[in-house]
Amino acid sequence: MTARTEERGAQAGTAPTAARRGTRPSKLALVAGLAAASAVAVGIGFFIAFIGLKNAGIVVADPATTVTLGNLRDPKTLLATFGWLLIAALLVLIARGRFNKVSGPKRTQRAAAQVRAALRPGPET
Repeated sequence: MTARTEERGAQAGTAPTAARRGTRPSKLALVAGLAAASAVAVGIGFFIAFIGLKNAGIVVADPATTVTLGNLRDPKTLLATFGWLLIAALLVLIARGRFNKVSGPKRTQRAAAQVRAALRPGPET
């Protein structure tokens, strides 16, 4: 065996994909990769949404079922629900190119300030 043949054998043994470096991945690998990437993105989105629902008080801990529906009459929960509905309405009614993703949360913050001001006890007379 020559040095060149031994070198090729060593390279092929250490890197099994070295012979296929210039080839494209199969359709199955592409589809499985895209499906896995989509599944991870959806899972992360559900997790972030769940954290938001928990922080808003819409979902609360329950020993029997792990989670349950929270008190929907709580002002914090009502405000969060109002904010979600406002953002959904803005997404539907306003053209997507014109919708500023910050305007929904900012309007919800303004509404929260108004609710706090309305609920704040005034001076006693």
